[in-house]
Order: sequence, then structure tokens, then C-alpha cells
Amino acid sequence: MKKLFFCAAALLAAISFSACSDNDETNLPATPASLAGTWQITHNEGWETYDGEKETYSEKYPDEDGFYWTLAFNKNGKCVSTEYENGKVVYTSDYTYTISGSTLTLKYSGYSDEDSYQIRN
Repeated sequence: MKKLFFCAAALLAAISFSACSDNDETNLPATPASLAGTWQITHNEGWETYDGEKETYSEKYPDEDGFYWTLAFNKNGKCVSTEYENGKVVYTSDYTYTISGSTLTLKYSGYSDEDSYQIRN
């Protein structure tokens, strides 16, 4: 479940850190069409709570073992997370996602839990 959170947090980081040029006049709302494509996670930062204790993390990818992952979003609300080690696929998992305003909600297939993230332009 920890990797699920890392994937979701990485997605938030990818969306949060995508930038527009300084002379853009408006921030367009996030849509499945604007999110569609494959995103390689290069930095993952955030926090989790375990047994009431808050744990923070900050990780860069690929790591020293060659581990990294990608998130591939389709316009139809589906997402596939693929984990790699030394360039070889080691694990994939399926998600569904929705975007409502500036909130991205991810649901890992097979689980009832949902994670919500704030999208920042």
C-alpha cells in the first residue's frame, strides 16, 4: 500500500510542478485530455501517517538501484502505473481517476480506498 501512496503522491508532484511560461495569461483547468499521456516520476515528496505518527519523505528517481516508475493516463479515466528497475518492468497496477475542478482523485483497482490531490497550475 505504501507504493500505492508513493505513486499517487508522485502524480501530484508531476502535476504540481508542471509549469507554464511566465507570459501565459490564464491557468486552464486540468482535464483528462490535458493529463493524458505517460509521465515519468523523477521526484516524490510528501508525508504519510502511520499509527498517528507523521513520516515525511523526499526521493529522487531513478534511485541508486535504477528504480523508477511511470503513470500513463488515458482520456477515459484509467491510469496504469508501471515500475521499472534497471530499465525492466517489475510491476504494473491499474487505477481509475477523476478530475473535479482542481481535485484529482485516484482509486487503485481492487481497493475501496481513494486518494485525493489538489492540482496546482
